[in-house]
Amino acid sequence: MIEHFAARRPFSGHIEFLIVDNGIENKVSGDLEFANAKFKNWGESNTYEGFEDIDLMRVVIHPLIVRYQGVVTELPRNPSNPFAERTAPVTVREDTTKQLTEYLLTDLEGNTISDYDAGQTIILHIKTENRVGDTVTINLNDNEHDFKRKGVFLENDTLETQITSNHMEIELEVTDQRTTENENTAPQKPKRTA
Repeated sequence: MIEHFAARRPFSGHIEFLIVDNGIENKVSGDLEFANAKFKNWGESNTYEGFEDIDLMRVVIHPLIVRYQGVVTELPRNPSNPFAERTAPVTVREDTTKQLTEYLLTDLEGNTISDYDAGQTIILHIKTENRVGDTVTINLNDNEHDFKRKGVFLENDTLETQITSNHMEIELEVTDQRTTENENTAPQKPKRTA
């Protein structure tokens, strides 16, 4: 039988190591798996110290890869790793749903606020997903206050901005509500009278 395997292509298998106490096999102490192996040599023996009337065979194999107690060791010329976990390829699909996930106001220390006063500087936080490069419009809808961004009033409390990151922080200055008398408009030239 050994001659049959010796002439064939590489093979795989495992060797179980048993603990023997007083001639009784107690438990498996290890399992050595091997692959891409060839027989090196073999021989028969009828005696082995401590065992009488047992036919023993000495087999020498030359594996290119072994796994013992979860550790894989292989020779550089090993053509394949049969111990590698076989899993189906995973295709990761990136969620490209564009979302405005949240917007909120904080004070300069980062505390969330719902009330503010004229003269106060606040931060508008805009949180998005997959919106970088898009333009968003946010209406702050405040009937008592107006807002300035970089010194310019927001028309009808509406901010239109291009998203540059998934979490933007925009500084706004709170002012009293403008009326037609105190609109921040350019001064008019006086009319000439004749």
